Amino acid sequence: MPDHKHPPSPDNEDGYCLHPSQVPDFPRTRAWIDQLRWCVAVMDANDRDLGFAASLLSHAVDRGGLTDKQFHYASRLVERVHALWLADVLGCQRRPSETAAQATSLSTMIPKGQA
Repeated sequence: MPDHKHPPSPDNEDGYCLHPSQVPDFPRTRAWIDQLRWCVAVMDANDRDLGFAASLLSHAVDRGGLTDKQFHYASRLVERVHALWLADVLGCQRRPSETAAQATSLSTMIPKGQA
């Protein structure tokens, strides 16, 4: 039986997404499974790291944790998605009538507060 690949639908607008009232808070636990599950749930469909986050989650569930290398990349991923969530720029945080944020890069955001 041939293995057929099915490309993703070009209509991501109608795909899976959370509504602003459904967006979960960042996990209170330090468990990788909780943090990665949260990332996969809130990440934008076009985020370049969505598949990677899903593979890290799969590995953490199947093997009970992450390797040192995965830990390094997972830390950066979770920090990035958490920062985007705190800045209210994730697609799931916008009302359907709102326009998409111009940029979701941390380098283009205006910092709030003081260090």
